[in-house]
Amino acid sequence: MRLAAEELQVRLQDRPILDGVSLSVGSGELVGLVGPNGAGKTTFLRALAGLVPPFTGRILLDGRPLSAIPRDERARRLAVLVQSAGIGWPMRVAEVVALGRLPHRRAFAPLSEADHAAVARAMARADVAHLRERAEPSLSSGERMRVLLARALAVEAEILLADEPITALDPAHQLDAMDLLRAISRAGTGIVAVLHDLTLAARFCDRLVVLSEGRIVADARPALALTDPLLQAAFGISVLRGTHADGTSYILPWHRSGRLREDDP
Repeated sequence: MRLAAEELQVRLQDRPILDGVSLSVGSGELVGLVGPNGAGKTTFLRALAGLVPPFTGRILLDGRPLSAIPRDERARRLAVLVQSAGIGWPMRVAEVVALGRLPHRRAFAPLSEADHAAVARAMARADVAHLRERAEPSLSSGERMRVLLARALAVEAEILLADEPITALDPAHQLDAMDLLRAISRAGTGIVAVLHDLTLAARFCDRLVVLSEGRIVADARPALALTDPLLQAAFGISVLRGTHADGTSYILPWHRSGRLREDDP
């Protein structure tokens, strides 16, 4: 299973957002998509999901143009967690997560045993099983994000595209979410996740793709992608580097220099 973007250009309201970007993610990979505000990360993820049409270039799923794949098949194979996702009306958490099974069901068909099992697995993985009877409007922003992650996991797709999956989560749940994404990728799912926390991205991701001003400026293992010159050029920061007792290397953003754009299309 492989999802690929080839020489993608995207314009929004006739403004260039992405310029000739290419990316490939396969089964079992956890790819972090990082970059400063305004780099085009969310737009890139939405383009990979087929939610934003490219101006030029193409998206391929196992060598087939994504635009040529029927929507029901695409929905089963690609799960998407978008940053601005809302529920729309009051629903119980279990019902929200069950929406992830819609691509596997006929219209108006009840949940099957397989659907119920997938929903239960997703809620347990995202640590929201104890919220199953809660109404969505009563959730905190962090709880809502975990419920939306569970909904995406319930699809049990081959590729997961997640826009800021640890946004609004407390530190413990951020670690849980990153552990979960890594475990899911190890089980065979290809994942692209937009992340702002460089420390967690460097620690958990197999590869980091760094976007800056609509272009990919690095695509490599974290240690090779987040070099001091690149961090200075793309983010306007310097970092502290260290090694944990278990041998894991880490970085901590430390100083800022320069001015960066505040919008992130």
